[in-house]
Amino acid sequence: MFFLCYAFFAVSLLNSLHDFHVSSCDENCADKPVFTPSRLVVKFGDPTSATCVVCQHTCPNDLYGLEKSVGNATKNGTTISWEIDSLTEWDTSPMCYYTDNNDNQCCSTLPVTVYQPPKNVSFSFLNHSGSMTAGHLYTLQCHVQEVAPVGNLNVIFYQGQTVLGRLQSNNAEKTPVTETFTLDITPSKADDGGQYWCEAKLDLGAEGPQTPPVVESGKLTATVYYEPQLKESSHPDLITVTEGDRLQLNCSAVGNPSPSYNWMLPSASGSPFSGDILTIESVTLEHKGQYNCSVHNNIGTVTVKFNVDVKDENCADKPVFTPSRLVVKFGDPTSATCLACQHTCPNNLYGLEKSVGNATKNGTTISWDVDSLTEWDIPLMCYYTDNADNQCCSTLPITVYQPPKNVSFSFLNHAGPMTEGHPYTLQCHVQEVAPVANISVTFYRGQTELGQRKVKGNLEKKPVTETFTLDITPSKEDDGGQYWCEAKLDLGAEGPQTPPVVESGKLTATVYYEPQLKGSSHLDLITVTEGDRLQLDCSAVGNPSPSYNWTLPSASGSPFSDDILTIESVTLEHKGLYNCSVHNNIGTVTVKFNVDVKDENCADKPVFTPSRLVVKFGDPTSATCLVCQHNCPNELYGLEKSAGQNAITTILWKVDSLTEWDTSPVCYYTGDNNRCCSTLPVTVYQPPKNVSFSFLNHSGPMTAGHLYTLQCNVQEVAPVANLNVTFYRGRTELGQRKVKGNLEKKPVTETFTLDITPSKEDDGQQYWCEAKLDLGPEGPQTPPVVESGKLSATVYYEPQLKESSHPDLITVTKGDHLQLNCSAVGNPSPSYNWTLPSASGSPFSDDILTIESVTLEHKGQYICSVHNDIGTVTVKFNVDVKDENSADKPVFTPSRLVVKFGDPTSAKCLACQNTCPKDLYNLEKCVGNVTKNGTTISWEVDSLTEWDIDVIECYYTGNADNQCRCTQHVTVYQPPKNVSFSFLNHAGPMTAGHPYTLQCHVQEVAPVGNLNVTFYRGQTELHRKQSNNTEKTPMNETFTLDITPSKEDDGGQYWCEAKLDLGPEGPQTPPVVESGKLTATVYYEPQLKGSSHPDLITVTKGDRLQLNCSAVGNPSPSYNWTLPSATGSPFSGDILTIESVTLEHKGQYNCSVHNNIGTVTVKFNVDVKESYMYIILVVLLVLVLAAIVFVSIYIHLYKHNRKGRYNLKDVFHLRSQLIAVPTEELICG
Repeated sequence: MFFLCYAFFAVSLLNSLHDFHVSSCDENCADKPVFTPSRLVVKFGDPTSATCVVCQHTCPNDLYGLEKSVGNATKNGTTISWEIDSLTEWDTSPMCYYTDNNDNQCCSTLPVTVYQPPKNVSFSFLNHSGSMTAGHLYTLQCHVQEVAPVGNLNVIFYQGQTVLGRLQSNNAEKTPVTETFTLDITPSKADDGGQYWCEAKLDLGAEGPQTPPVVESGKLTATVYYEPQLKESSHPDLITVTEGDRLQLNCSAVGNPSPSYNWMLPSASGSPFSGDILTIESVTLEHKGQYNCSVHNNIGTVTVKFNVDVKDENCADKPVFTPSRLVVKFGDPTSATCLACQHTCPNNLYGLEKSVGNATKNGTTISWDVDSLTEWDIPLMCYYTDNADNQCCSTLPITVYQPPKNVSFSFLNHAGPMTEGHPYTLQCHVQEVAPVANISVTFYRGQTELGQRKVKGNLEKKPVTETFTLDITPSKEDDGGQYWCEAKLDLGAEGPQTPPVVESGKLTATVYYEPQLKGSSHLDLITVTEGDRLQLDCSAVGNPSPSYNWTLPSASGSPFSDDILTIESVTLEHKGLYNCSVHNNIGTVTVKFNVDVKDENCADKPVFTPSRLVVKFGDPTSATCLVCQHNCPNELYGLEKSAGQNAITTILWKVDSLTEWDTSPVCYYTGDNNRCCSTLPVTVYQPPKNVSFSFLNHSGPMTAGHLYTLQCNVQEVAPVANLNVTFYRGRTELGQRKVKGNLEKKPVTETFTLDITPSKEDDGQQYWCEAKLDLGPEGPQTPPVVESGKLSATVYYEPQLKESSHPDLITVTKGDHLQLNCSAVGNPSPSYNWTLPSASGSPFSDDILTIESVTLEHKGQYICSVHNDIGTVTVKFNVDVKDENSADKPVFTPSRLVVKFGDPTSAKCLACQNTCPKDLYNLEKCVGNVTKNGTTISWEVDSLTEWDIDVIECYYTGNADNQCRCTQHVTVYQPPKNVSFSFLNHAGPMTAGHPYTLQCHVQEVAPVGNLNVTFYRGQTELHRKQSNNTEKTPMNETFTLDITPSKEDDGGQYWCEAKLDLGPEGPQTPPVVESGKLTATVYYEPQLKGSSHPDLITVTKGDRLQLNCSAVGNPSPSYNWTLPSATGSPFSGDILTIESVTLEHKGQYNCSVHNNIGTVTVKFNVDVKESYMYIILVVLLVLVLAAIVFVSIYIHLYKHNRKGRYNLKDVFHLRSQLIAVPTEELICG
């Protein structure tokens, strides 16, 4: 042992001396050694050389030399040559030095760069395959393998021959490394069809190769999708043609995918509806009107409008209908007027032909009306006959419509999963719609538009049922997407401002696709040294989830059905070809790994059959070993094992019941003093005893977009390293987890987690997990699988509008029907609050606001606030109301007034935009003062103290005694004087899970219809409420909200806030008054702090036992313990402790945790084992005590009989005679 210590010291000292020159060298001296060349760049494995002139002048002595880790050095005077046949060290720097007469050392170091060009360069898109979309962000990645030094590597990304960017590594590592470089791009239309690739170049400076090593990747041809772009940028605002001429409207566009075309035509215009160029060979008067061409593909839509006027040479003064076109819902009332002659009619031969309704003449104006239009095809013609008996007429186009009664979606002749690359047909069934020519059906995947379809050639005006189809070829990216369709009646400008839309239900698609490898490439030959770690990565994605089959060299023990094959310590038997077959129902992909294992010491190794064992704990097993492939050199061979028995002649190892978790028999022989051996890998397994699923630190509904953690608890499984845990949502695999780094072979309990961010689509889905032991081909053919229970998820998400857009300005005519659609979906179901122009009486809390007959007072901004507990979305509708009887209307500035009660205010009215026909104009008001300045009328009031001022009207009277008016709306407001918060009919603590009602009392606020009340817990918004009361004077209102508190709400502060939303004309900071805050106490039943404990707790007699039953609850819980009969114990604590366990403590311990709200019970099963150490110690103690007693008695008796002085020498001399000689007797005798 001392010799080894000295040897270690000597080696350390030699190492220190070896580094002596480096530690004391001066590289800044004046006469430094000079290397030629001054820098070396060498390819790994190539020969190289350099020379060093030690001293530029005469060296002072012979103390000079060259330090190097490899190669040979030769001296020739003061010149030293260094050379090496094959440079195989990555980091070497020869140093040339000399020592002067003052013992100062001067040196120079030769910089040596050892390089290796990249073994492979591959190019791909990060986390993307397939087509790109113009304007979206994508990441290019360039994977460079086994290059050195990586710090000298330049990576260039190209599109075609255009350089996109250059990147360089910051890694200073000198040995070969593999590195991935990324570059973000945003492709455009021009990039479609371009080839992307990358180039890796080693820039090694002037001393490196004159042509730097360059390796190029393969090239990927990009497909870029972009929205349609019109080939012709403009056309006349009005296209005028003569009756009988040819009309051609060009809507041609380019796009990727190729765009489709939908035309919306004037009602009587039969036409091809889906071409890029619309041609009418001979125009008639019915072709007059607006033609809308919608060009669309999956990426976007562009719309072109053509206004066409058709002239009739034979009839200059045609009758004119107002309106020029009618769109009427079946069963609704309608009306129109016809001015038979624009000028003076030549006679009284004029009239109106109709099949329904009533006609009334007033001069040359004919009025037509019908109470309920119940005919689908209505001819209505206005005419007059001139003096030459020529009849001039106009027809009023009338479209009678009915929205679809139902829309359903399905796959044509298909059910179940789809397969990537196969064609399928979507079908949308639209029932009872009219007119069918105006229906547009759009197919969607999620929110992505797939294509539109219209009826071709069907001019039926009555309701029909039609089925529309669209062919698709799904890809991997479509898996889990929701397919559906939407039917929309496009009725033109005269139709409803929000076209009738009916959506189908949604079908979630499962797309099966063959496995695709995650890694793009690997080395042709993988070389490792015996004892090293080997990892082969065959990971792939696919649906169904792929399985992995490995075909291995015969003796290679390994996990055989996982994506990554790992061998912790490689042996020579692991050399050979590894085939990884990745397969599912759709296809198979195979990867080959060639592995070479180096071992200099042992060529002919023993071979086990089988090469690997997989045994269930407690089962029998056996194996044989062929010690030598050829003749054994001698009989020094055998088999070492920790369990079982073997027969010497056959080297057979067998065990009746394998109850050791870690056993590895070794077969060996000894030859020429070298021992050659093989180890049989034995995997002892136990399936999980139980698998449970839960959400980590969460219960109840989830919120879309928030992060949550799934956890899967797997109990008593071995070996845990072979365990695969898969998380599912329904039948959709969310992710897999394995243990990293835990090589424990005995059963363990492990918890696996997976983070998710749920979305709206996950509401109602079932989450669960599955634990599977992957034990390779030697294991059970059906791997042991244990599933957890399933938890149904509720996902809360903020409101999402059903209709994504509406016109910036909605223009309606006085007396028309107005419908504003604010419908949304959300969880919880959303509520609706409308803020309306002041004079607009309206329902305030529905999704669709309907005004049957619009008046001028309905003009203004309508704000719809859609909210639930998760969020709020706001929609603004700007409505303009036209009055056909008044073209030049008075105009107020501002258009609406919002005034605090008692404040001053003012407004101006420009009575006529142009010249007023006479002086008959003024302003009607109930308060304030009026001042005229030309046609401008000013109104002001010093203190507005009337609540219901209603309106101020500005008007003028025209030459025909027609009066034109404009109304100014005035809102008088007062913020709440006080806001108070309380619980309705409740005081004191609440109980978790019980319903309670919050109430917010708002005093003296006006107008209460503009009041929004928000309930809060802390800073979390619980809900919003709005009053339906249209009272304008101040009043008190109480708002309520039902809640069901949980444990987490204990200690939370509840309160409310009252805010007056007065629109854009109101204060920029709306008046807000908050209530006081009430701190809630929530009682809840006990909940255990610890999640689980072993089914059986085993302790040894005399050990300490501690049983933890700690729980939280409100009120604080009490504890009652029921113990085994003979066990005295404290009964009311949360933790039961027994300092020294006896056999009487064995049994079941029941801990009952309770408070006023509930009780939870925990059972602990305790087994106590006898400790023989105590018996041994007791026996030893008895023996020691007996010995002490014996010696004490002996000494006592001996001294009692032999008192006196003794000579110790003589006593020992005579001890054989057992005679003690007193000193006195010797002296005296």
